Amino acid sequence: MPLITAMAIGSATCSVGFDLARTGVPRRAIGTATGMVNIGGYSASLVSVLLIGIVLDLRTGDGAADLSDYRVALASQLALMVAAGVGLWITTRRRRKDALAPQEA
Repeated sequence: MPLITAMAIGSATCSVGFDLARTGVPRRAIGTATGMVNIGGYSASLVSVLLIGIVLDLRTGDGAADLSDYRVALASQLALMVAAGVGLWITTRRRRKDALAPQEA
């Protein structure tokens, strides 16, 4: 049940990302925006897998990993999520500032 819930939330979040990309750009750039969302998600997944592997290697060395090692390694994804959140916050502030700025002709 937790897996089904997490997958349902993740799927909806992905759709929101595509919707924001499509509505936040001019019509001529919709394809580029959709491509950037795809590449961003793919890249974040690869970095997450790499980060988990690095943490497991650092914690276990040449030995076998136990449950606590996996918990710490999977928790390392929090760093990636915080980085993404900070990026979204900065982008949102910049877009809001640009929207409030007087339009120059």
